[in-house]
Amino acid sequence: MTTSVLVPGSCHGAWWFEPLARRLRERDRYASPNALAGAKIPLSAADAPSAG
Repeated sequence: MTTSVLVPGSCHGAWWFEPLARRLRERDRYASPNALAGAKIPLSAADAPSAG
């Protein structure tokens, strides 16, 4: 089994990788989106500021 650890940059939370992680899991891969501790970024897409 392939393992993918997905770590966001400075402007997105782990929620950003959920669609990708879901697609990887559908292909029998382990995907783990992780948030950086102490980063002042939204924890979910609902908490993210809207564009525009």
